[in-house]
Amino acid sequence: MKFCPSGAVWLDNMYEYLSISEVFAIGRSWLASKAQIANKDWSAITAQVKKALSKAAQA
Repeated sequence: MKFCPSGAVWLDNMYEYLSISEVFAIGRSWLASKAQIANKDWSAITAQVKKALSKAAQA
């Protein structure tokens, strides 16, 4: 069985989740907050996602 954790996942611990063979992906709202989306702050969202992708590549 595969899982996609979406609670208690942060940039600092996402590697731990991604290193579990049953975890195929992670999710969390910190990648794009409601305020950032409402304000169309695409540059901040892009920076957060790039940071997360960089960290995930280490898994």
